[in-house]
Amino acid sequence: MRTLGEMGSLLEAGDLLENGSAIGLGRPASAIGSQEYATPKIAVAAVVFSPEHEVLLVQREQRLWTLPGGYADVGFDPARNAENEVKEETGLDVRVTAVVGIYDSSLHTFPTFGRQVYTIVFHAELLGGSLCADPVETLGASFYNVDSLPPVPHVISSQIDLAYRIHHGVSVKAFVDREG
Repeated sequence: MRTLGEMGSLLEAGDLLENGSAIGLGRPASAIGSQEYATPKIAVAAVVFSPEHEVLLVQREQRLWTLPGGYADVGFDPARNAENEVKEETGLDVRVTAVVGIYDSSLHTFPTFGRQVYTIVFHAELLGGSLCADPVETLGASFYNVDSLPPVPHVISSQIDLAYRIHHGVSVKAFVDREG
């Protein structure tokens, strides 16, 4: 039997161990991965500013500009996942410094391919690297002045606004999405 570490990021919620139990939940497999026990995916994203206080955005297949990020991988904490996503998509090295907020895709209109997704958005400090968009992950990556962004969903704009205050040393509470 392989260990969880050996399986790495190949696992998703609902994958089974050889004994039939669900990974990390101690419940029989029949209790998860079905419509009776649907769970949201977890994603991470990072708001990164250049030394000139411009924000890093990536362009997705749908021609939508957004923050660098993606689904969290097993074996890494949320902050490391966000740092890894920025590196994979843009070639830049960052260090997460704060939580901007936790967002529920069911309360916003952006593509989640039929899944409910909880996204943890972080503020991250730019450490180095060379800006180079990964053609597999993105159509492009660029820094933009916060006052002249390309079209982005409203929720992304609000995440950038909150992170901009964090970036400038303003103490703010992390945003938590709620229904109603």
